[in-house]
Amino acid sequence: MKTVSLKDMMKSKIEPFLDRKEICDDHDIEFMLIRGIVLEADNADILEKLLTAIKKLGKKDFSVKLGSLLNAPRRKYYRENGFRILELALRNQHM
Repeated sequence: MKTVSLKDMMKSKIEPFLDRKEICDDHDIEFMLIRGIVLEADNADILEKLLTAIKKLGKKDFSVKLGSLLNAPRRKYYRENGFRILELALRNQHM
């Protein structure tokens, strides 16, 4: 059975988010980042686009789209904090 490495999975989540702007892709990226998978992008422009797109996510994205996928404590966390960990990682890499 062939599987995708977590590193490759991380890379494969960036482009779909930039194309579709679906919050579940960002959640997957942050989930892997928290678990120690390095966030890599081909260039700083991609990191900037990702950060910009994250900032455009609204309350409805967090409460309805992402909220429908998460249990109550996780919904509350993301409604209150957004993708703070992911945003910090992007800013640190962009510097």
